[in-house]
Amino acid sequence: MAFEHAKVAAANLEFLATLDFELLPREMLEASRQAAAAGLKREQADIRLAAAKLLNRQGPGDRRTEFISAVCDEQRKVRWQVVRRYSANPGELESAQLLLLVSFLSDGRLSSEVRGDVYALLLAVHEALSRGAKPPVYDPWAAPEAQAAALAQWDAWARAASRR
Repeated sequence: MAFEHAKVAAANLEFLATLDFELLPREMLEASRQAAAAGLKREQADIRLAAAKLLNRQGPGDRRTEFISAVCDEQRKVRWQVVRRYSANPGELESAQLLLLVSFLSDGRLSSEVRGDVYALLLAVHEALSRGAKPPVYDPWAAPEAQAAALAQWDAWARAASRR
């Protein structure tokens, strides 16, 4: 029964992702984003992926922090929905989201693969927000504790970029 429920929930989120949100009333748009944000926290990978696809395609609106947190999902397909959205729309990220991304780099509990995807996103956002400036070097496969200088540089960049 739970499997069937998950399939229906994923299908509903996939359907919502196909809609033209510009034609929907604001309340429906926000309800869809709220459902997607809740879907990001579900145990079933297919629901999390469908939720991430919806937020990638339609934009996360006020659910930016929930969506940016999905860059730490165990499933790479979910993480890359976040990377794609914010690589194409870096201006949607505010100070809180930039600082949250930097905090993920320093989280030794996250796998190297997850930190690598966080770093890929930070590089794309850095390029868009700091054209021509060289980004701080970071090695997602090295222990975060050994990269204090790089993490401090990323933190300083995030704070400066958020004041733009």
